Amino acid sequence: MAESLINHSNTSYHLSELRNIKGDRLQYFDHPKLGALLIIKPVDETERDNIQAVETQEDDPQT
Repeated sequence: MAESLINHSNTSYHLSELRNIKGDRLQYFDHPKLGALLIIKPVDETERDNIQAVETQEDDPQT
């Protein structure tokens, strides 16, 4: 039986690191208990407007 990779506990880990990050480059953040991969990509105006519209709808459940 395969083990689930998802941990359903309420455990949290804190990553604290200062670094300059350039867009479109894969960044790896390391911690003894976990690792995180991050890529930052530019967002054009249309995508930004769509994201803001969704966030506004989530903030106001009556709409």
